[in-house]
Amino acid sequence: MPYKEETLMPQVQSLVRARKNAVSGVTAVLGVALFVQEVQRIRDLPFSIVNYEYLALLAVTGALVFLWIWGSEELEMLGRWLDPEEFPVPSSFNQVAMIMGLATFLVCLFFAARDIRWYTSLFLLYMIADFLLLRYVHGVISQAVNGSYKRLREDSSPTAELYANAIEQIEHYYFVRPHDLRRFVVFFAMGVACWLAFRGSNDELFVKLAYGLSIVTIIASEIVIGYWRQVRDNGLRAVEARLSEARRQIDRPSSRRSGSGKKRSRDRRGVRAAI
Repeated sequence: MPYKEETLMPQVQSLVRARKNAVSGVTAVLGVALFVQEVQRIRDLPFSIVNYEYLALLAVTGALVFLWIWGSEELEMLGRWLDPEEFPVPSSFNQVAMIMGLATFLVCLFFAARDIRWYTSLFLLYMIADFLLLRYVHGVISQAVNGSYKRLREDSSPTAELYANAIEQIEHYYFVRPHDLRRFVVFFAMGVACWLAFRGSNDELFVKLAYGLSIVTIIASEIVIGYWRQVRDNGLRAVEARLSEARRQIDRPSSRRSGSGKKRSRDRRGVRAAI
């Protein structure tokens, strides 16, 4: 059977919807309401760097949540480009429950940001849960990638090489990029921030450092993974453009044949009319 795009799309839609609805609906209400409320509260207090660091951390956490929602598009990307043989996409209650669990962690970070000790502790737990979940997710993606390569080996169409290029982009992003190293650096930095937070319970300098390190760590981490995603998406868009051109080349001869067939039919009708 030829390799086809979007074979997995019907199967991943439920997971995409669960991930988006779990986070966007809840955080859009809670996050914005909490941020506005805290801005109004802090505006009436005496100036303190820690208070404004707290607001900055709230904003960064909101950005983290919406970047996590953006990551939902990866499911649609996988569903479009992968076409593995005999591969049932996991869509059971367990997978949806894991997504809801991570969403709960992210929502709780909003309320924990007021106390940097709670925030850093919860963030470390979130990193552990995220690491364990992604071990499972990457295993499923690896199985889908291998199954897609297997189908491509049996496909002799002109577009097979282009689909192979698309799979290579996906494979490079998930299994060549140092995701585990990035998570380790984030975990270590947040661990240091957690230590500073508890060490500085009665020392504002340590609290300032804990807030500052948390903010810088999250921003730097998201910049790195955002860059990796952008490189992957640019590669897939290039493959998509080449696929579109290849399809035009394939369709062009058939349209010519169709046009010449119509011309011959008109010529025959003209001959009959002359007779």
